[in-house]
Amino acid sequence: MMLRKQFVTKFLILSILLFTGIQASSAQEDEKIIDIGFEFQAYPTGLLPGIKATFGLDSRNAIHVRAGFNLINHRDLGVQDSEKGWGGGGTIGYEHYFGDNLTRWFVGGRSDFWYNSINWESNIGPIVSGNTKVFVIQPTVIGGYMFELGNGNIAFAPTLGFGFEINAATNGAEVGQGPIGLIGFVFAKRTRKAAE
Repeated sequence: MMLRKQFVTKFLILSILLFTGIQASSAQEDEKIIDIGFEFQAYPTGLLPGIKATFGLDSRNAIHVRAGFNLINHRDLGVQDSEKGWGGGGTIGYEHYFGDNLTRWFVGGRSDFWYNSINWESNIGPIVSGNTKVFVIQPTVIGGYMFELGNGNIAFAPTLGFGFEINAATNGAEVGQGPIGLIGFVFAKRTRKAAE
């Protein structure tokens, strides 16, 4: 448990330093791109719908934040025989684009933070059930292809991601964690504003 807390503390500090360092190093340009819209990701044991805002630092680099929900059905792939629940949380991340104006192929890194409530059941011997509250950190690498549609007013990107679900703090019985693969898309309104 102590190692888990140390990892969480170091991970949060590193995320904040990375986020502020990227923001401080961004170049001033004539305009900044801002995307605000819907992001959806699916993974083998759940769904992640949310609202995502992307802020262009320059023509090829952006930071993003997301607020959303984690809808979970681990089935028997977790620690217990059945694990279902949901939670709320958010995301901070960075993306690098290989085309100008935040278009074409992109890669990036992000970290999700979820506070989940899991109802579980174990069928070994007599049936036992309960509820676990868990704070999850989910570092992920993500990539995709960004299209501009509607005269550049709409941003659409299919995405793929890979990372790890880490149960950083657990109140109750242990529940599933580990590697995670995600497939999804972003659909957003794109605006441009003059740089200050």
